[in-house]
Amino acid sequence: MKRLARRGRDSMADLEALYATGYPRLENWDLEELSRGQPRDKNGTFTGTPPKHIRKYVLDEAIRRGADLTRHEIFGCVGSAVRVIRDLIESPDVDPKVRADLSKFVVEQIIGRAALTVQAPGIADKATTFLADRVVLDDGTDAHPVVTGEWSEGDDD
Repeated sequence: MKRLARRGRDSMADLEALYATGYPRLENWDLEELSRGQPRDKNGTFTGTPPKHIRKYVLDEAIRRGADLTRHEIFGCVGSAVRVIRDLIESPDVDPKVRADLSKFVVEQIIGRAALTVQAPGIADKATTFLADRVVLDDGTDAHPVVTGEWSEGDDD
């Protein structure tokens, strides 16, 4: 512990050395120990102040455990969510536009969105050609006057 505190760095080797002295491994701490930042003592209580030199490791482990717990809880609801969406899509009482939107959502989640190709004739072509004609590659040759790109819904650029 003194070595970790003295160096003030985050070193996994130092943490492993701390474990070798009998310090409880973070993977074995319960959620209350992680939230308090220190393991329980022999009596099962929390005495003293949490060690400052392992806070980063405690925080990282708490975040990892929280994410694992969240994934576990959400995965438990996936079957119910799929059944609800299926029932809504198949129900004749639901507005056809809502059914179509749900169907589109399901297809996009499974297959992915189709890439959108935009063709902008006129001024855009002239500007693209103008810029591409002036680009010179690293080897000194002119760049090809065709610039291509893709845009999909949701891209900010």
